[in-house]
Amino acid sequence: MTLIYGTNLRWQNMATKVYSHNLEGKISYMYRTILLIGLLIQANIVLAQISNEYRQKDSFELIKKDQKNIYEQSSSVGDINQQDIRRLSEPLLALAAYYCGFGGSECGNNDSCKLTISLGLGKQGSRKQVELIQKWLGNDSAAKILIKQKCYQPPDGASIFSNYIYFNFKLQGNIVTVNYLLINYDHGKYYSIRGPDIYKIKNNHIEVVKRNIWSDLVIKN
Repeated sequence: MTLIYGTNLRWQNMATKVYSHNLEGKISYMYRTILLIGLLIQANIVLAQISNEYRQKDSFELIKKDQKNIYEQSSSVGDINQQDIRRLSEPLLALAAYYCGFGGSECGNNDSCKLTISLGLGKQGSRKQVELIQKWLGNDSAAKILIKQKCYQPPDGASIFSNYIYFNFKLQGNIVTVNYLLINYDHGKYYSIRGPDIYKIKNNHIEVVKRNIWSDLVIKN
């Protein structure tokens, strides 16, 4: 009896070890499977984000380029494109509001500039213009100065004034390229500033990557 009991006990121990080994193998397999699924999901999310950035391309011509103005150094602003203005997202509208503080667009004596009004922002330094700039570019040094000056632009015909001859955005993913030609008039003389300037839209703010206008105030990260 003792021999039979001991034999049965050894078989039970062996069976327990085999079962334990099989169980560990199953758990290990399940863990590897779950880990692999997790990695595949994460990879798909990253690929979708990358794909979306490259797929999301668009352009917005806010002030149409006029070749005659460019070659004759004309002071007149190109045609405002209301169709593209209506398509602007909030961050792009904020960027346009920001550039309306850098240069004029046939501004009058009553703080009204052609592009600013066409954007639906009212007069220079309006509450809407300032709030948009503060929300999206509030940490930018140039933006702080523009807000302090209420985005003032001298009227056309003053001893010093400026006009955008053309102005447009190119959007690829979260990168915005700003192309423009700004003619500055200073006591009968003129000089030009042109893009491209580059910005990155990140969550709820816009970062300066490269800016030619007021370039001395660009903080390098």
